[in-house]
Amino acid sequence: MTSPGGVINNFAIHPNDPNKVAAATTSSNKVLITEDGGQTWTPWLLNLPSFSSLAVVWDSSDVNGLYLGMDYGVYYIDDTFSEWQIYNNNLPNVIINELEINNFDGMIYAGSYGRGLWASPVVNLILSAEDFLDGSQVAIYPNPAHDELKIVLEESLEADIRVFDMSGKLVINNSDVMIENHHSVNISTLTKGIYFIRINSNKGAVTKKFIKQ
Repeated sequence: MTSPGGVINNFAIHPNDPNKVAAATTSSNKVLITEDGGQTWTPWLLNLPSFSSLAVVWDSSDVNGLYLGMDYGVYYIDDTFSEWQIYNNNLPNVIINELEINNFDGMIYAGSYGRGLWASPVVNLILSAEDFLDGSQVAIYPNPAHDELKIVLEESLEADIRVFDMSGKLVINNSDVMIENHHSVNISTLTKGIYFIRINSNKGAVTKKFIKQ
């Protein structure tokens, strides 16, 4: 196993693939990932700020969710994102030097420097609900979105449209909406962050994740 460079502050082995490891380091790359047991390392800096990288942990979802504790809060990325996302749901923007996920209760626990222990639901907890609609039949755009999120269906149907924040709180509830292939949802009042939109109909349900910018 080769070194990813710099001092390793913390590392995490993927729960579903022991050859996949993430390392939080003091190097300029902040985070590096290996998929071959440490033979080669790929920088995962992307849009991370210039804070120290202190703690890292994978979740057990099938989209390779990765959480990073830094000098100023927690950041998150998975296969559906091209950049790191600020993950401040129930978590403070302070030094986070330890991260652990409890798969039994679906919570991530963050140990902070001088601010105690904090807990928050993992990102993909809401997505674990069983879906009946084929996700390929439903599209949302743009993603990320600012004031309006559009839903595109292959066929018209009547549905309830609900939007949840990262903690599972219902923030938008539109009942008995007739979706004529295309439908717009006003998200202008939402704060920036990660949300889940769920479409429930008599033909089933589907959940999609989106970013409000």
